[in-house]
Amino acid sequence: MTDPVAPMPWKSPDFSERKRRTLGLAHEYLIPGRVETFVGLGIPLVIGRRDGYRFWDVDGHELMDFHLNGGTYNLGHRHPALVQALEEALRTLDIGNHHFPSEARAELAVKLAACTPGDLHYTVFASGGSEAVDVAIEGPPGTRIWWSRGQSTHETSISADGAAQIRLLEPAEPDANEGNAFSPSVTLVTPAGHAYHASWRIRIYRQPPDLGMDEEVPLIDFAPSVTGRTLPGSTISVNGQPGEVGADGSFSVPVQVGFVPTEVRIVVTDLVGNRTERLITRVWPLDYRQLPWVPIAVLLTVAAAALLFLRQPESRPGRRLTPDDESTFEEIGG
Repeated sequence: MTDPVAPMPWKSPDFSERKRRTLGLAHEYLIPGRVETFVGLGIPLVIGRRDGYRFWDVDGHELMDFHLNGGTYNLGHRHPALVQALEEALRTLDIGNHHFPSEARAELAVKLAACTPGDLHYTVFASGGSEAVDVAIEGPPGTRIWWSRGQSTHETSISADGAAQIRLLEPAEPDANEGNAFSPSVTLVTPAGHAYHASWRIRIYRQPPDLGMDEEVPLIDFAPSVTGRTLPGSTISVNGQPGEVGADGSFSVPVQVGFVPTEVRIVVTDLVGNRTERLITRVWPLDYRQLPWVPIAVLLTVAAAALLFLRQPESRPGRRLTPDDESTFEEIGG
């Protein structure tokens, strides 16, 4: 085995002895590929102290963390409320025993059932995403198992120790009409001939929800509203006021606007926090922007020209004086 401190790129004299040692140990015993990649890119980062949106490497350089979406840091590093909750919990609790009921897990499961959509009732706590899509099955050895993931079907059997584990992953090509949703199922047949079947409906949220707005707006509308369709189960707000999304994804939310075009902001959020925003303008009660102004302007111009023509005074020939005209002018006295 080579000296863990010896590998070349991270033995730079620009690094502290602490950083060189950590990089060397990580390369030798932990993540050699990542160490080589990041050091090669000029990012020899070894994180030390951390707080909120900032952290410091072991050499004391202060940095801003733009990877807070990863792991459990969406509230920042060492959020005071989380630190306090962990400290208080560790005085009486630990990671627990998954075989027996737990007061804390039971109370959390109740809250999860209350805030999840549809008829989702049970919760299975897992340590990561892989465990969340795994299914562990116990039964008589030799039990045949068929499971389907979309259009693909797989087969296995329960081993001699009475257990089998399958993974319900997303199919390579989800149903064309269902986007990121698919329906895995599992069928078991024991050596004694007893059959069991279970199926699920799973949707994976990878991107912000679609937000389709109805393009046709009434010319005259005494009760203005914004209508459209989005992902079922999402929440919607219009100018900060919450609205309702129907089971089919349709919505109609009233808005307060005036005669002057008013901006209306629509925000849709799906179950995992992905958001879509759209900004439109509305007018009440008459949306004069929809009027055919070019024909109206032409019609008004023709009407004005016709009116001016009709009101033009008739010209008459004036009287001319001739040498024989006996008309006289008299002085008007003052």
